[in-house]
Amino acid sequence: IPKYLLNSYRRLISSLRESGVEKEHIIFVCFDDAGSSSATTLNILRDEAHLENQEFHLVDARDLDKLSSLTFSLGDGVLVYVDDFIGSGKQLTGNMSFVRKHLQGNFAESVLAICICEEAAGKLEELGVTMASEICHRIQERPLHENCSLFLPKEKSRLINLCSKVAPPCGLGMLKMATM
Repeated sequence: IPKYLLNSYRRLISSLRESGVEKEHIIFVCFDDAGSSSATTLNILRDEAHLENQEFHLVDARDLDKLSSLTFSLGDGVLVYVDDFIGSGKQLTGNMSFVRKHLQGNFAESVLAICICEEAAGKLEELGVTMASEICHRIQERPLHENCSLFLPKEKSRLINLCSKVAPPCGLGMLKMATM
């Protein structure tokens, strides 16, 4: 996991530098509860990429005082939301909407994740959010997804039925995305 995360991080930082963004104006953001995968992924990135030694800013999106104060003092920059896996994008975009209300300045948004599902990538592109990820989990790579045709309908139905017994009610995970 650290290898994929670091590769995505290096690509993102290189792209931001080429765009003229100084590292002092880059804020890495984790969201949701302290034990969430976002916080854990940011901690791994912090340690593996030595973010604190490079004096990057790290913020928990729930620390509104710090977020507001930091964005006010910087005035502009890039928020980099960090997570391991972005499925539908609903959780992430909800957190982004929450954070935006507390920004004090002009900030672009990026997402750094190990894996981003095709559905989320589409939503993020529509919002103008840049993405850095080693893996795009495409619908056609998920044999049980309703829009994938790797199995004949009868075989697919049988497998979905088995999955629903293992993980009721539908066995295909959140929003029936078949990412499990």
